[in-house]
Amino acid sequence: NAVLVSPALRSQHTIEPFLVSTGLVGVVWPELWECCGSDPTGAALPTEPARYDFFTVSVEAQNMALREGDPGTFWQIDTYEQGLYMVMQARDLLLAGYGQTGKTVLISGHAISGTILIGLLRGLDLTGGIEQTGPNAIYMMNTGVQLLTQDPATGRFELEGSNVNRPATE
Repeated sequence: NAVLVSPALRSQHTIEPFLVSTGLVGVVWPELWECCGSDPTGAALPTEPARYDFFTVSVEAQNMALREGDPGTFWQIDTYEQGLYMVMQARDLLLAGYGQTGKTVLISGHAISGTILIGLLRGLDLTGGIEQTGPNAIYMMNTGVQLLTQDPATGRFELEGSNVNRPATE
């Protein structure tokens, strides 16, 4: 029902053939930008988005548009916490627009920010970083495809399947 795309040109170009063949339109969400490659600093999460005034989003692929009402600038994500806050905003927008609707949403994004988005949708607290082993392990690779379904009773998401091998979680 919706195709959401990172502002990275490589993400736009990855999904472009699918959009052209289906006639669907991808919507670029700056909140799906890659982030969080560094360890948490322990700083408090921001309470307001910080965006660059000069670093604008370019929408160059066919069948693609910037999300209506978005200022079209990249988020400033100098720390893990800033990136986590950005992905939390993506989660909130996703839930506000598609939560509990039964609609299918395809996201073309990145490994780390995608991993965080999946964790947040599963209700995990990621302020201390991404858990890569144990019962709450999250692992997503670039080129990975994950299928999540929303529990109508709780609103939480469960990971139903993936096309990538998961690392040992014990």
